[in-house]
Amino acid sequence: MGRGLSALLKCVEADDKQKIQEIKVDPNAQKKRDIIIYKNVFERAWADRGVTRDERSMLEALRETLELKEHEWTKIEDWVKEKARKADDGARGNAGPGPNTSA
Repeated sequence: MGRGLSALLKCVEADDKQKIQEIKVDPNAQKKRDIIIYKNVFERAWADRGVTRDERSMLEALRETLELKEHEWTKIEDWVKEKARKADDGARGNAGPGPNTSA
């Protein structure tokens, strides 16, 4: 296994090797990477402003694999939803409710 890893690392650019070393040195780097991964996956799932049963199941498995705590993944999901809401509001031009048609 070590030999395979060495061969793989030879294919990696010097900058990427530095990033790999930083992950090994910085104990928080792995957690940051895990949070970014979950955020990116949840953004894809939330793209249609909802999460299907299958997506929810995959997200649960990903949270377990990444060992995210509930307060971490709920904060990520809330942030993504808020960002999407603001984008939706901006796309509508913050028009608010339509004209009053009751007369």
